[in-house]
Amino acid sequence: MNGHLGDMYEAFFLVPVGLVGLWLLQRGSPWGPMLIAGIAANLTYNYAMVVSGRQNLWVFFWIVKLALSGTAVCLAWGLLPPGPSRLSSHRFLVIGYLGLVLVVFGRLMGLRLLASASGRALDMAMRESGPLDWGEPFLRDPIVFFSLACPVMIAAILGLWQGANWGGRAASLSSAWILSILTLILFTGPLKEFLLNGSVSGPMLGMSAIMVMAAIPAVWSLIWLATSSASSVS
Repeated sequence: MNGHLGDMYEAFFLVPVGLVGLWLLQRGSPWGPMLIAGIAANLTYNYAMVVSGRQNLWVFFWIVKLALSGTAVCLAWGLLPPGPSRLSSHRFLVIGYLGLVLVVFGRLMGLRLLASASGRALDMAMRESGPLDWGEPFLRDPIVFFSLACPVMIAAILGLWQGANWGGRAASLSSAWILSILTLILFTGPLKEFLLNGSVSGPMLGMSAIMVMAAIPAVWSLIWLATSSASSVS
């Protein structure tokens, strides 16, 4: 069921947002590259999880998606807002937010990685979820997080601290990815539980509330990066 929900998420959310991003890119808006990069990073992250597990004949299609989305991230990189080079309180707020996400998500992902390494499985709400099944992409989430997302966020923090253009671009990519991946978690986590059980449990509701709270600073970060880039160009 989670696979079908993921397909619906891509078809009815990612594709329309991507079309909006292409339209904004054509109009020269800094939001265009951020939307495209966020969606491409989302797909890269998700299909890196999919292709690294149990395979079937769909793997060839998944590899194409992974290759195209990863290429799109590279192509969009130079178009992302670099952020202002001057020191400001806003820049340190973005650094603090990304650092907090890195610590909180790193802890959660680390606990899940340790659990799976010791033969246990934890679900999104950090509950025991039965025996390990490496055919479930969710179990490979921590590996992809530490391999892909974590280095980009570290680069964003270091680059913003130094006032480098690549730091602003990494922060734009990180914030856009955080926002897109949180929408995926909200779409597949609580909705899947509701479809299976007819209700959403307390731990899942609590996790969903945390995801929503984490998304708000990501939106603010993107707004600051986009507006500061536009003002510096003008």
